[in-house]
Amino acid sequence: MKSAIVRKLASLQKYRRLFIDWRTVAFMRYRQEKPAEPTRLRMRNGKAIWFRPRFDPVALGEIFVAESYGEFLLTATPKRIWDIGGNIGCFAIWMLLRNPGAQITSFEPCEDTFDILTKNREEWKDCAWDIRPFGLSDRDETVSAFVPFESYGQTSRHAANGIPTQLTLRNIATVWAEEGRPDIDLLKIDCEGDEYEILAAIPDEMWKSVSALVIEVHPRMDKSPDELKSRLEAHGFCVVVGHINSDLWFAEARSSAKSPP
Repeated sequence: MKSAIVRKLASLQKYRRLFIDWRTVAFMRYRQEKPAEPTRLRMRNGKAIWFRPRFDPVALGEIFVAESYGEFLLTATPKRIWDIGGNIGCFAIWMLLRNPGAQITSFEPCEDTFDILTKNREEWKDCAWDIRPFGLSDRDETVSAFVPFESYGQTSRHAANGIPTQLTLRNIATVWAEEGRPDIDLLKIDCEGDEYEILAAIPDEMWKSVSALVIEVHPRMDKSPDELKSRLEAHGFCVVVGHINSDLWFAEARSSAKSPP
């Protein structure tokens, strides 16, 4: 009981340090009726972030409070980042708070979520942050998907049920070529099960351009996480499993790999 109270107080302190409107997001989870309309949260650095109280508090909590990416990236300063599964932009903003000079490209295929991502991009328009209205996979296609559990962050074509939607996906190799074949310091992938198709479709030339990856792994009936690990190791990456979130993997090219955190 005591440890639970300590954790709640620590979470409140993180919200207070980051947001002027910290009460809005910190106590939203306890409201019976949560509005779906976008709400603007003022941040203490003079910027803001938009979120949908019904759909996005989990994303805010995982990234800004639990800082599940922090055990890998809290002191890292990757300059060129691809954010696959950009959602409303929480990860990109979390990175920009730590590395304002980063160049980030976020890919988000869900139209409703992309609308919020666009609002957040406008709040951070002085940063080198680009957004793309599609996801990445192994081919160009539009797929049927579901928004389960009223959480747009879990929108997936692999979900069994939920609010139906359509997702536009593009071949990662084609998009990388269109973007000018950039060197990517960090490839972040959180796309609710499509990580298998994405890694399988990366060409050898692109693998050589990637220094590190952080991937949220989603087991599927037809796929195994071992497949992802084997592919990463075959391309010369050391894989570390997260302690805060064991579904989060960090993979760094062996030529630059440091000791696991």
